[in-house]
Amino acid sequence: GQTDGVPALDAIAWIGNGPGRAIPIDRDGLVGFVQQQLVHAAPGQEPVRLSPLVPAGRSGDYFRAWLHPRDGSGRLEAIRIDADGGLQRLWDADARLPIPGQRTLSTWRPDPGQPSGTTLPLEWDALDAGQRRLLARDPVTHRSDTDAQARRRLRWLQGERPEGLRQTQTRLGGYGSSPGTLADGSDQGYAAVHPAGAAYATFLDGLREQPAVLLWTADDGRLHGFDGRIPCGDEAVSEPGGCGEGGRELFAHIPASVWPALGQRADGSLAPVSLMDSRPAVAHVYDGRQWRRLAIVTAGRFGDYAFAFDIDRRQALWEVGPE
Repeated sequence: GQTDGVPALDAIAWIGNGPGRAIPIDRDGLVGFVQQQLVHAAPGQEPVRLSPLVPAGRSGDYFRAWLHPRDGSGRLEAIRIDADGGLQRLWDADARLPIPGQRTLSTWRPDPGQPSGTTLPLEWDALDAGQRRLLARDPVTHRSDTDAQARRRLRWLQGERPEGLRQTQTRLGGYGSSPGTLADGSDQGYAAVHPAGAAYATFLDGLREQPAVLLWTADDGRLHGFDGRIPCGDEAVSEPGGCGEGGRELFAHIPASVWPALGQRADGSLAPVSLMDSRPAVAHVYDGRQWRRLAIVTAGRFGDYAFAFDIDRRQALWEVGPE
């Protein structure tokens, strides 16, 4: 078969040139191993780094993410690998990304010295004075630019690519070595053991009627949530969340801890700094009145912060960081 233009056996051979390593013999394990380790380029193209594959429900269906190291952009795709090793792209999230004014983008304004704070839309009028100052700071000279330049950097963060700022192959940030997480209606086992177990069963029923949410952290410092459905095939799909035209971005959140480096992400004269690389954990939590579905996210290898995000309400609950 082919792996993005590279024969699969050649890809495995490249891996074998490194230190001795046991290769899993089951098909899914082998495919995931190759995708996680491989950094390659088809003839005439720049190298890309592929994340580990994430199973998408049906056998042979996966989610995978790319990183273009040169400009720091990336792709997120749903793919199907058939029994003969052929690869079919089911959707490309960048191609289905809403225009900037229609995206659900948020950030965090922390209370001084506390993990509490406020979720803000990623809009100029919603930002506080400190966030505006960070956008106005030139990442090379560290001097203050005009408000007009700060607004241009904000437009870049919203998905536009103004002239003079970093131009990228896609509007999504790159994806690092961590896989994503599919947040669906999977049972976490609270119905039989929690005092609010009856309410938990009702909560799960509601989740199973909604599209699954694919959570993935991008190295531009964002937690993304995408419609995690895959196109319906001939066979019935029994997994929570069902099937359908997935791939649409539902939300993206930028934690407060990465704000000092956002100007460098937008500046095309500097190497794109990596700000987040971790696998989100999904927790079902009872808040005393109702069950909620939360994503718990850390910086991974690129920082020392963590935050909680309510997947269904599209809002952060808290953030802790160096300060």
